Amino acid sequence: MYCLTVSYPKSEQARFDFDYYQNSHLALVKEKFGPLGLQDIIVKQNIGVKPGDDSQYFASVDIVFDSQDSMKAALAAAGKDINADIVNYTDVQAQYSFADFARL
Repeated sequence: MYCLTVSYPKSEQARFDFDYYQNSHLALVKEKFGPLGLQDIIVKQNIGVKPGDDSQYFASVDIVFDSQDSMKAALAAAGKDINADIVNYTDVQAQYSFADFARL
C-alpha cells in the first residue's frame, strides 16, 4: 500500500473552506482516483501537536493507493483536474508527503 498525505498549515490570513473540501473536493478525488487504484481516503481536521492545543493545520488527508505505481498513474491521469479545484476551497500552499505502509 502507498499513501499520499496532503496537509494544509494554518496561518492568520489563510482561507480554507473545510465543508467544500470534505464534501466536494474529496468527492472529486474519489471519483477521479477510484478506478485507478484508490483504496481509502482518511481526512482529519484541526490537527495539533497535543490534545487541547491550538491546531497547526486546517486539515490533512491520507489518500491510500494499492501501490506507488497506481498513485503515479492516477496523478498523471487526473492530477490536473484535481489541482484545478484547489482554488475553490483554499489559498494555502499544501504540504505533501509520500510513504509505503502496511496495516497491522
